[in-house]
Amino acid sequence: MLSPIGGSPGTDRHRAEWLAAGLVLCGAILFLLGRAWLPGYVLSAADGVFTTPFYSAAAPPGFNQPSNPLLFDQVYQFTPWHYLAWQALRAGHLPLWNPNSYSGSPLLATMQVAAFYPLNVIAWLLLPFAYSMVWVAGFNLLIAGLFTFALCRQYGLGWVPAMIGAMAFMLSGYLIAWLGHPQANVAVWLPALIFAAERLVTAPSRSARLQAIVVLAVVTGLQFTGGHIETSVDILTTAGLYYVVRWIQVLRAQPTPWPSRMGRLLVALIPIGLGAALAAAQLVPFLEWLRLSFAGQTRGAGSFSFSFSLTNADTWRQLLTLGALVFPNLYNNPTWRYPYWSFLLNWNNYNGMAVYVGAVTLALAVVAVASARGRERSLVWLWAGIGLLSLGRALSLPVFGWLNLLPLLRLTVPDRLRLVVSFSLALLGGFGAQRLLSRAPAISQPARRRMLWLCGSVVVAGMLMMAGSQLVIPRIKDRVVAYGRQLVEAEYAQRTSHSETLEQYYAQVDGMVAGLQAAFDPSNLAQYTPAISALAIVGLLIAERKLRGRPRSLGALVGPILLACITADLLVAGHGYNPAIPIGQFYPPTPLTRAVAQDASQFRLTALRQDLVPDAQAMYGLPDVRGLDFTTLWYEQYVQLVPSRIPWLPYGVIFASADSPLLRVLNLKYVAAADPTQLTAPAGFANVQQFGNIYLGQLSTVVPRAFMVYSATVTADDAQTLQLLRQTPDSVLNGVVLSAPAAGQSPPLPGPATNPNSEVRLVQYAAETSTWQVQNDQPGYLFLGDTYYPGWNVYVDGQRVALYRADEAFRAVWVPAGGHQVSFRYEPGSLRLGLVISGLALLVVLGLAVWALRTKPAAPAAGPA
Repeated sequence: MLSPIGGSPGTDRHRAEWLAAGLVLCGAILFLLGRAWLPGYVLSAADGVFTTPFYSAAAPPGFNQPSNPLLFDQVYQFTPWHYLAWQALRAGHLPLWNPNSYSGSPLLATMQVAAFYPLNVIAWLLLPFAYSMVWVAGFNLLIAGLFTFALCRQYGLGWVPAMIGAMAFMLSGYLIAWLGHPQANVAVWLPALIFAAERLVTAPSRSARLQAIVVLAVVTGLQFTGGHIETSVDILTTAGLYYVVRWIQVLRAQPTPWPSRMGRLLVALIPIGLGAALAAAQLVPFLEWLRLSFAGQTRGAGSFSFSFSLTNADTWRQLLTLGALVFPNLYNNPTWRYPYWSFLLNWNNYNGMAVYVGAVTLALAVVAVASARGRERSLVWLWAGIGLLSLGRALSLPVFGWLNLLPLLRLTVPDRLRLVVSFSLALLGGFGAQRLLSRAPAISQPARRRMLWLCGSVVVAGMLMMAGSQLVIPRIKDRVVAYGRQLVEAEYAQRTSHSETLEQYYAQVDGMVAGLQAAFDPSNLAQYTPAISALAIVGLLIAERKLRGRPRSLGALVGPILLACITADLLVAGHGYNPAIPIGQFYPPTPLTRAVAQDASQFRLTALRQDLVPDAQAMYGLPDVRGLDFTTLWYEQYVQLVPSRIPWLPYGVIFASADSPLLRVLNLKYVAAADPTQLTAPAGFANVQQFGNIYLGQLSTVVPRAFMVYSATVTADDAQTLQLLRQTPDSVLNGVVLSAPAAGQSPPLPGPATNPNSEVRLVQYAAETSTWQVQNDQPGYLFLGDTYYPGWNVYVDGQRVALYRADEAFRAVWVPAGGHQVSFRYEPGSLRLGLVISGLALLVVLGLAVWALRTKPAAPAAGPA
């Protein structure tokens, strides 16, 4: 480890440096999120809902396009799910089940609601929901910045270089683009993981080693609760690789016996295992869900391939995304007031390419690699290697792409390894700043020359881009418009129905071309801020050289100005990407939702096509048969039988019509559509109301949520079940198909029913429980049109009985003749097991912490870097 520069721990100077770092980072966060901190605003891109007919009547005057259309997942997934979790915690229970999507679906088990993430829990318990988001986002960024600063100081970097590394990562394009996603909850802990790993591998004593184990275990557990297992795999893989290489570096020069060396290597498994155990309450239910999910089945499919090609067009398009390393808006920005279209052949969007850490930071990173000397070289080359490896995987380049096909890594999303690339560049930028400022008040001359060349290149690139845009874009404008219209016409001709006219599509093409012109307009400072920042550094270095040796020498100011330029550049790039909207635009009630709210009966509502994108209806407590993400394999197979299902997003379910009995059996009562011809009397609708641009149709016959049936078929496997449902979809209205019962649980079959008489009355219904009073004169099955999932138990008159999977994805229970009370309760054994494991792991971690505090530290021994 390098010798730290600055005050020693516990001194006034050390505390002052940390206080200054915290204040500067907080100031940047306050500016970045802007008016989201003010009363009356909410950190959300929820104005995106106004693009759908369902919300169009509630759009504010002059609305043209959402503040950031790429934050689609936040608007339709994460915010509604978080709202359900907020309601559950405020009611005093865990958010285990989502009753409003897919006829019911697991909520906590899917991880992404992050119900155990401490920042979420604290904010949801203490704050109104609309204001909780900005506080979680702000503290997430602060965690990233402070731990990066701590790691840089651990490496021995000075205050300014450490702050450059911290600011570059905290405001990096990756964290800004994914700030409202669960990815950020996990990603911000990467610096803490590396910091703890560094402390563990360089620990000079048993006491220090125990402390590092405790910290690493806690951080590992915290990041698992963040809600994104793919990012957890990425950062833990990175931390593991880092630890192994540092173990080699640190012990290489020490005459340590091999058994002791291997012990130092394997000891890292203890905190990782303890951290996973701490998060078992989240991980065990997730692993149960993963085994049963459609996503887990599809991502894990396929086989390893050794294909190798340098002529693959996707490879070259991936390489073109590297331009975003220098100019983050090179391929447009979704927050600009034009229809968003990535100029990279419409192949990738801004979020997928986000890797920017500042053009000056990038130059400093190159300086670090080219100028590394002495003890810092091993760390610089280590992070350069990790960054290049991660970049190769992120771009799925030949050879590197093979790693993405390994069994565990196959389940992740490789292009998001830009996170690790960003972190590597931020740290290398800190090392480069240290090298540049290592001879302050003078500047290291080799580093100074490299910085002049690199920053000068950025300036020249910006000037060429500006000049070229004025010469090229006007000449190609007409060709781009003509080509865009050809594409639109071809797509329009292939669609069976349209929510927009062909002229509206033409207008979108014109808007995209206008966006192309605006993107490179010389007045667009957001495009050229990297070049402006680089120009400022070029001028500073030249001025410093001219004034060297004079009383007004700028040497002492180079570091603060470097930090200021990098911070300003990143704030300009990231400001407004996570917008703040007036709270009145945050899922406002509409005339349609007010009308439906007056219905006190039990029902489900759905919408056709994208007239209302799921899961926005969850903000009003409206249950739907559709949803976004996280279907079980059973539910996915069931909805694939619906003829009107539309191929849409790979993780969403929508329909063109709701006339299939496979949908109507699920207690469907209302259907919203922009096209009233879909809601006619022949289609089964008795009442149609217009609310602005959306129509609400009420079905004349509504199938109740739970009802008795007296016909049952038992199948050997799911394939046979699906075949029967495909052949006779109407059979779901008066019978059930019971799928592959477990050994020893063969379900009873009802005898021939003669004029059966039954009444099913709802007693109580909530997310994790429902109770029904059944009166029937013949034994049969009570069918419940709620999704089947392990953990759901059923009790008849207080006695637990067998719950069967009916019609592939739903629930059925055998009810004898007579009067009975039937209760369904969600009691997941996976959660109970996880809580027990988490509790035991917490006791172990606390015990290790006490042991570490009671162990006298040995005299520190200097170790090699």
